[in-house]
Amino acid sequence: MPRVILFSNLALLAGASILLGAGLARQLGSTAAPQHVLPTGWFFVLTYLCLATAAVLLVTEWFSGVRAAGVIAFGSAVVSTVLAHRDVEGAVALTVRLIVWAAVACWFYKLAYLARADR
Repeated sequence: MPRVILFSNLALLAGASILLGAGLARQLGSTAAPQHVLPTGWFFVLTYLCLATAAVLLVTEWFSGVRAAGVIAFGSAVVSTVLAHRDVEGAVALTVRLIVWAAVACWFYKLAYLARADR
């Protein structure tokens, strides 16, 4: 079971990275670019993938010492999903996706630090 959880969190980090990169490309690109840099179908699949895997992170880390990462990642993923359905792009959506990415990256850092501290 822990490998499934680890791969789920890796999928969350990958999805958040792709959404963050696409949003950054949109912000730094020309104003004539389409609304979503990714095709709309892929954009929503990644958004829901991030939401589902953030829920897995929240549930699995609820009783551990890294609860904050799950709560922040899930809350930000919910806000990101709502913003995606309202076609909100820009600094707000980019900031929310950055928060999701940072929460998951901090979770991985915390686990690596705890594993290193055990040696």
